[in-house]
Amino acid sequence: MTTAARGHKACLSLLAQRGAELDMFDHLDWTAAMHAAFRGHYDCLKVLVDCGVDLDAQDFLGTTAAIRAAIGGHEACVRLLAEHGANLRHKDHMGIIAEVHAIRKGHSPCAQVLKEKCAPLLPLEGHLCYEGQKGR
Repeated sequence: MTTAARGHKACLSLLAQRGAELDMFDHLDWTAAMHAAFRGHYDCLKVLVDCGVDLDAQDFLGTTAAIRAAIGGHEACVRLLAEHGANLRHKDHMGIIAEVHAIRKGHSPCAQVLKEKCAPLLPLEGHLCYEGQKGR
C-alpha cells in the first residue's frame, strides 16, 4: 500500500515481480489501486492494472479506485481505469457515481473524461452520468 500511496513505482514493480499480494485492503480499507488513483500516481496504477488487481474493489464507503481518482481530479488515472474495464457507473454507499464526485470537487477536466467514457452507457438507473446532474 505504502509504495503505491507514495508513488514508488520501482518498489511496486519489484513487489509485483516477487508475487506480493497487491489486492489487499489496508487499515483505511483502501487498496493500493485506490491510493495510487487518489494521489494521481499513474505509473503505479499502471503497474497494478497490468498485474490484474480488482479495479472495482470497494472500501467501507463503497468507493472504488475510479471514484478515488475522480475525487482527486486525476483524469489520466480515470482514463487508464476506463480503458481497463473499471466500472465508472458504480455508485458509492451514498448513491454517487465518480463523475458527480469530480463535479462536486471542481475537477471539470476529470468530470469531462467521465462524461465521455460514460456517454455510451446512458441512461443509468434513473440517473444520467452527466445530464442528470446539470444544475446541481
